[in-house]
Amino acid sequence: MRIRRKMVVLSVLLSLGISLAVGYSIYYVAIENYTQLFLKSKLDLAKAIAASIDAKVHETLVDEKAKKNPEYQRYLRYLNSVTITEPIITYLYTLYYDKINKQFIYAIDAQIAKSDIIWVETQDFAFDMYLKNGELLIEYDRDTYKGDFDLFKDGKKIGQIEVQANDGLYTITLDETVILEFEKSEKLSVKTRSGLLDHTTRTIEGEIPYGKGKMAIYYYLSVKGESQSEPGTVFQDTEANLKKQMDIFQSNQDYIDEQPIYNIYGRTWVARGIIRDTSGNPSGIVNVELHEKDIEQFRYSIVRSFVLVVVPLTILVFILVYAGVEKVLIRPLKSIIGRVKEIEEGEMSGILVLKTGDEFEMLADNLNMMAIMINSQTLDLETQAKSFERFVPKEFLKQLGKAVIPTISLGDSIEKEMTVLFSDIWSFTAMSEKMAPRDIFTYLNRYLEKAGPIIRSHGGFIDKFIGDAIMALFPGNPRNAVDASVALVKAVEEFNQENEGKNLPILKIGVGIHIGRLILGTIGEMERMDGTVISDAVNATSRIESLTRVYQTSILVSGEIMEKLGENPYQSRYMDTVALKGKEIELKIYQIIPD
Repeated sequence: MRIRRKMVVLSVLLSLGISLAVGYSIYYVAIENYTQLFLKSKLDLAKAIAASIDAKVHETLVDEKAKKNPEYQRYLRYLNSVTITEPIITYLYTLYYDKINKQFIYAIDAQIAKSDIIWVETQDFAFDMYLKNGELLIEYDRDTYKGDFDLFKDGKKIGQIEVQANDGLYTITLDETVILEFEKSEKLSVKTRSGLLDHTTRTIEGEIPYGKGKMAIYYYLSVKGESQSEPGTVFQDTEANLKKQMDIFQSNQDYIDEQPIYNIYGRTWVARGIIRDTSGNPSGIVNVELHEKDIEQFRYSIVRSFVLVVVPLTILVFILVYAGVEKVLIRPLKSIIGRVKEIEEGEMSGILVLKTGDEFEMLADNLNMMAIMINSQTLDLETQAKSFERFVPKEFLKQLGKAVIPTISLGDSIEKEMTVLFSDIWSFTAMSEKMAPRDIFTYLNRYLEKAGPIIRSHGGFIDKFIGDAIMALFPGNPRNAVDASVALVKAVEEFNQENEGKNLPILKIGVGIHIGRLILGTIGEMERMDGTVISDAVNATSRIESLTRVYQTSILVSGEIMEKLGENPYQSRYMDTVALKGKEIELKIYQIIPD
């Protein structure tokens, strides 16, 4: 009997010990690591939104006229859709820095007011109020009040708000000082200490007695169906947070708080993405706010989900230990944990085999199936990525500072100096008239399969195919483009030798090369966009290539290319000075003679 009791006690203690160890591991991984990953994802979101906003357009969306601007409405819909898909976001808005007045002002506030809302803000606290079903509701620090409530700062009480209602007349006081009055109505009209706040006058600034002195107080009215903060409204917060916002802005570094900070609306994490102009200088900030109470609910939901796993696991451990089959438990658990670690490290090909005839065997089978699914999805994504690269070169993304295609937004662009190469087949139209359509495509693709690798091997990338023509860009040394053109001409010679005796036309190409500053980016509209290059250098290169037919030579380059080459490794000859159509600038052109 005593032995049995000892076995029961030992089993209980061992079960509790294992359960506590598992529980602690779950807490550490799920709460700490997952929360950090979650916060990082919100920083990535803030950065992505900031990268999608045109700084020049953004700086125009800072006054009452902005609401009529189609770009404002487009950005507002975009940011609002983010808040809908990410309900944990407390507040999403963009700020523009007014250099003249040295202050941040609202541009785009993603929150749409569901009713008329009165906002009261000071440097120490803020709250908002609205009527719902004829009843006054006040929101402060993510809590809703129907009457009096206390104000806090850094955990200390700093005052009390009192609400008095008399026949539909509401009077709001702070420590016995009346700060506003209003009556129930469809369109709110609010009497403040500094004037009347209504649909005509939506912003009022004043002062109220506070402590031994006075404190600035701001009143705002958000109209139902519109953004909660009007464009051009001054951004208010504590002095410490305003300074922090300025420091982050001036550092030009995206940032998320490591710990929640106190602001006038409560304790929040804030992810900040810098809006930069084309020169990379900061112009504004995207703020993604996450309230501490919402994050705590998020963390609690994780714990609750895992508890549903821990409790059954504890019962199972107790039964197995009491029955004396700890080895049956420990070994499968080690195998499962080891397999989970392999999957975490990306090893999907292994198979976990457990012949226990219980839940562990089912779990092993599920792990194997999960690994197969993850591996299949990963391969699909890799296949998609490689497919996308055939249409949008990796080098194009690299020049735009983008890692993957989904991060590209309409209007992304960069300006820099590049070498442009145009290659075209002479008399292709006449040649194609003598061939069947399928033969034309086969013939042309055989040639392009030789041309593409040559361009890439010399540090360039193909921007686009224009029929039988190739437009390629070389970000590095212009010598690479010249070497590529010589290799292209030699490849054509080999191509013609391969076709000898096959009753196929002789291929001749012309190559033009020029260098200049260009803008590389995306154009189009939201449903259909394309990568392109805009520059006089592109037009000039096309013109130079067309002259190869006039001078009956394979390769022509501009004088700018010759200057950049320095010591020219090829034979060359000055050909002419030509004027570009519609331009006063003249270009010297030179023939490059392949060895």
